Amino acid sequence: MTQDNSSTLTKTKLPDGRCIAHMNASETWLIYDEIFKEQIYDRGGVKLHDGATVIDVGGNIGLFLLYATDRYKKLRVLSFEPIPQTFRVLSENRKLIEGDHEIQLINAGIWRDSTQKTFRHLPRFSCSSTMCPDDSPEQQERALNFTLNAFLQHPNRWLTRSFTMLPRFLRIAVAKASMRYHAKSQSISCRLMSPNDVFEQFEIERVDYFKLDAEGAEIDILESISEDQMARIEQIAVETHHGDETMQRVERILRDAGFTTQVSFSKSSPEDKMVYGTRRGQHEIRDDRSHLGDDVSVPETDPGGIEY
Repeated sequence: MTQDNSSTLTKTKLPDGRCIAHMNASETWLIYDEIFKEQIYDRGGVKLHDGATVIDVGGNIGLFLLYATDRYKKLRVLSFEPIPQTFRVLSENRKLIEGDHEIQLINAGIWRDSTQKTFRHLPRFSCSSTMCPDDSPEQQERALNFTLNAFLQHPNRWLTRSFTMLPRFLRIAVAKASMRYHAKSQSISCRLMSPNDVFEQFEIERVDYFKLDAEGAEIDILESISEDQMARIEQIAVETHHGDETMQRVERILRDAGFTTQVSFSKSSPEDKMVYGTRRGQHEIRDDRSHLGDDVSVPETDPGGIEY
């Protein structure tokens, strides 16, 4: 990990040798593994192609953007990231993209209305920043599950082995300490755009791939897309949050809009299910877990913890 003195942005080297700006190492490698190794945006029947128009809601630091533009040619991508600090990192990583792409970075989120809304920003774990915080005991338990699992999936195998050797009560104590560290938050007012304004302002006639990772706002966003606008979307990948009830509601919304749906999850975040929608074939629901192998499990946990 290096410090870029010219821009005061912390950077780390990816396996392909590129230096990427980021917020912190732990989330960068977690997201990198999900996108580049597990390829969570190339599952469930969805597939990008050359010349596609892509809407990226929840651009974060740009790892999905790098993944897509590495593999396909002449993409048009509109990437939305509402948090100004994270958007700065996204803008820096935009410079790494080569090829004949049309990339538009928008410092805004998507919501029912075009407005300003307060976000709970987590500088130490920016991908969990949200305008829909959930402090319920159920979400706290899911957060603890996530943290315990993150230690088991950490790329530092020495750390993973050491963690697994601890008795359960110490693993939970370590996980809660990590959660308290990452839970440091700031309240930030961010700009939001309605789907209607997005489709009109950017003159979108067709969306070949809609990627939605809005940290708990996915239901509100999907329900605010008009029938006409939804019909222009060919494929969609939604990361769901706050439990299986949200996943099921997302499935119903997509199926009612004419999509075939499939469900999957990543090793690093098995409780935040991915819902994929395509317009090919008849309606189908499949729990697509076979490709993950037998080593995927959700650790036992207690309800104590902190959302982050």
